[in-house]
Amino acid sequence: MLFNIHDIPSHNPTKSEDHKFGVNRFSADQKLFATNENLAEIIPTLQMGDMVEFFTDGKWSTHHLVEELVRRIGTCKIYFSTWAISEESIRVLFKLKEEGLLSEINALLESKIPGQKDKAFGFAKEFFDEIRLTHCHAKVTILQNDHYSIVVNSSSNWTRNKRLESGVIICSHESAAFHKNWLWTQQTS
Repeated sequence: MLFNIHDIPSHNPTKSEDHKFGVNRFSADQKLFATNENLAEIIPTLQMGDMVEFFTDGKWSTHHLVEELVRRIGTCKIYFSTWAISEESIRVLFKLKEEGLLSEINALLESKIPGQKDKAFGFAKEFFDEIRLTHCHAKVTILQNDHYSIVVNSSSNWTRNKRLESGVIICSHESAAFHKNWLWTQQTS
């Protein structure tokens, strides 16, 4: 037997935790649930080994989360995949690169994006370090520098997400290597 179900600590959310927006944070020694619409307050600390589950209820999008994470960990490289991307999201990446917070931007995009979002794709081609096109529905973002390896694996595209989206933030060198490996070995169109 791998484990006994009774050995897993239970978590009973209080009435105040039952909101339409939240984060469930797991680390080696704690498990907590917090709610807040301000991303800076939702994730007050971020350490390697943490795993943070989230849902958005349409209150924020991937580019908001990535901007918050990049500002926390400092200058880093980004690798991401998405089925859709907006000019608004690309402008956030442009701003972060201009500020010196993104040293590299690498994207694996759905092959239909250039025909559907010509203006946004043209803008991305001007400053992204690498763009690969393939049939892609995965939404994974990897942020890496000398101290952090963060993976955001979620249901949301790089667009304004007005619907309920969910995902997980994983602070792990191993998880980042796993996702970067499959992401960057895809056959491109």
